[in-house]
Amino acid sequence: MKVNFNQKVKDHRGKEVDIVISEKLSELMWYAGSSADHQFTREEKFRAYKISQKLIAHDGNIEIDVDEASFIKDMASKYLAAGVFGQVCDIIENVELKD
Repeated sequence: MKVNFNQKVKDHRGKEVDIVISEKLSELMWYAGSSADHQFTREEKFRAYKISQKLIAHDGNIEIDVDEASFIKDMASKYLAAGVFGQVCDIIENVELKD
């Protein structure tokens, strides 16, 4: 599925802020496993790295499969605020509904 994360985050009132979801996700994926809070397998770290590279190379407009979508949601749920996590899910799920 093709998803476009190159969108600004909206605050709790629905106003755009100067944070781009694709940049936040690529940073999140890039640093996966660098914290002692959660242990990642080698496979998870590599998957996170590959997703970060896709996000960077394609300006946040990327092709992902169901497993990658699930991984992105899991990571976002662990490390992003609820409002940003919800926007990530909305982007993915709106695409899933169209497919």
